[in-house]
Amino acid sequence: MTIYNIVSSYIESSPAVCEGHKMIDENSMSILSDYCSVLDEIFDSCLGSSITVDLVDDDMVSIQMVLAAFSANRFNQQYFDLIERAVSFTVSNTKNAELDIKFVFPSVFKQ
Repeated sequence: MTIYNIVSSYIESSPAVCEGHKMIDENSMSILSDYCSVLDEIFDSCLGSSITVDLVDDDMVSIQMVLAAFSANRFNQQYFDLIERAVSFTVSNTKNAELDIKFVFPSVFKQ
């Protein structure tokens, strides 16, 4: 299963969508799909162990990954492009000396 499949499933089953309060913007989802493709490569190549998806303020998309190893040089341009497009970005160490990376991307809902 790809990160995009996880994210899109989460968004489509969110209360905001299911209850009809928000509608998904397909153009924004297409852009998010591109971001997720890069995240898939990073997750697979860096021995990812977990992915967590959430909606921040029922609007922005949060994708958090735990990675066993990471080399920014390998994904240099793609990685920094994602950081530039994110609303926020955080990196921290887990208690198991893994890398915890979290991206928050703009809303995928129609305004």
